[in-house]
Amino acid sequence: MNTLSGKVAGLDVRTNNTMGGSTNVVIRGYSSITGNNQALFVIDGVPASNANNNTTAQQTFNKVITEDISFSGLLGSNLRRERSRSVRASTNVGLVVPGLYSLSNSVSPVKPPVEDEWRRGVDGVFANANFGYKEVLFLELSALSDKSTTLSESDNTYFYPAAAANFLFSNVIDMEWLSLGKVSVNYAEVGNDAPPLSIYDVYDKPTGFGSIALFSIPNTKNNQALQPERQKSFEAEFFNSLFGFDFTWYKSNTEDQIIPVTISSASGYSSRFVNAGEVENKGFEVSAFVGSIISAMLTVSLLGESMASRITSLHSLL
Repeated sequence: MNTLSGKVAGLDVRTNNTMGGSTNVVIRGYSSITGNNQALFVIDGVPASNANNNTTAQQTFNKVITEDISFSGLLGSNLRRERSRSVRASTNVGLVVPGLYSLSNSVSPVKPPVEDEWRRGVDGVFANANFGYKEVLFLELSALSDKSTTLSESDNTYFYPAAAANFLFSNVIDMEWLSLGKVSVNYAEVGNDAPPLSIYDVYDKPTGFGSIALFSIPNTKNNQALQPERQKSFEAEFFNSLFGFDFTWYKSNTEDQIIPVTISSASGYSSRFVNAGEVENKGFEVSAFVGSIISAMLTVSLLGESMASRITSLHSLL
């Protein structure tokens, strides 16, 4: 680590020479540029700014409804902001003096730098409720709703619920040899927005022809009709500690996956963002072990798993 000292711009390596002392690495912050204290990252000579802010506020509740029924829950909101900026430039045709890596050492005039910037904002609200009955039956319900800036205004809000139920039959069957036995069923949906800058079409700014400015269309055609992605999953599990038996069956469907697909170059583009289709994954997992009642040193374990994946629908362009 100490070998980096004095060789990397903006990097200060400080070593504590006492016994057991540590080495501290201080990276130059943005304070000299933008006034904040985030670290300045330089990747391949390119300064890159990445800012992420995530704010969550929530209120929890706990209440014993009756002697047998308990309740807990929460309400909350989440605000997420992401921003990325970078400026990239390179020499043209090579270096005049080999080994001198400077834009001013370019053989031909330097092309205009490539500037990238994108932002994403997601506002969400969520709620969760848990019910318990005699420490035997448990029910959990949750709901989330997000609103994203990377989708068109007519489709930028997506709601996804979840539910889980558990039955602890080991709390009903009073047998010392059964320490834990349960049956659980879970259903969940997860929503996702589009990548930044994939809705509206914009122009690229290539190098001009002399004093004449040029603009062109990019290679990828954006799509204002993109829908949010959605994944729906279902899972059922049975567990018995007597024989160490655990069986899980699951099924997951991912709908409206947002990907750029190849299209005819006659359109002026080479690809286009679309909601590609639906993919289904399902399978089961089995694990079991049997321990000898006479000797705890004898244990037999079995493991098994099976999974299948298939495409259930595709966009017309695929």
